[in-house]
Amino acid sequence: MLYLKHDFYSNFSSGVDAGNNDLIIDLIVNETTELIIHKRDELFDLLKITGIDLKPTVTDEKVIDSIANAIPENVKLAKGLAFMIYENNTENDSGDKGVPKNSVTTKKIEMIASGIIGIGDSFQYKPQLKKNFKNELLNKIEVKAKAVGDRKIKIRNSNNGVYWFLGIAVVVTAVGIYLFNKYKDKLIIEKEAPKLEGGGEMSIPEAINPTPNELGTTTTTTTEVVTNAQPTPQMGENINEFANIPEQAVIV
Repeated sequence: MLYLKHDFYSNFSSGVDAGNNDLIIDLIVNETTELIIHKRDELFDLLKITGIDLKPTVTDEKVIDSIANAIPENVKLAKGLAFMIYENNTENDSGDKGVPKNSVTTKKIEMIASGIIGIGDSFQYKPQLKKNFKNELLNKIEVKAKAVGDRKIKIRNSNNGVYWFLGIAVVVTAVGIYLFNKYKDKLIIEKEAPKLEGGGEMSIPEAINPTPNELGTTTTTTTEVVTNAQPTPQMGENINEFANIPEQAVIV
């Protein structure tokens, strides 16, 4: 929610009394955007005093990240932000009757600081709240920056660095593929043929498988030889001689 003219202390005090964390965060976000847009120089002075040194040309997102990362442990920063928020709302400060002004000022600054410290503590056990806090700040700054008009400060970080990196990676990959395809034949080491003792290369003849025509038509298989074999007359006579050997002549 955008708050233009409102009683900050009354709304903030109501949120603290009711334990309405959403309202407290919303109010702190709104007041922080006012500081970033309208009190930028004073805010940078505060950041430097509390240990955060930023260049004046940094984006609003960088400022937000610095604040969100620091407030969980930087109490000095939380109290400084509370003091700036208080000063930015003095026109709505009517004061409490019968209470010295200095006492009222201290009380209200401490109340705002406690709210900021509480937000910082919530970031440590609920990281999503930190992301929501940042997004709400950026969105509200964009809306308010349009109302300001000619504002030369960039709001969000640029992604050009990422695009440059991806572009270079694509180019390097393409060049590597081109060079590999062009010179891959030279990268392959061919095997040399064996050398003869007297010089020259030894050629290894291919295996020769003879065909039936090369062997001649007279070649016959073993089966044919056995089948066509005929006993000779002498073989028959020898067989008869073995058949007529007396049994006692046979050596067992």
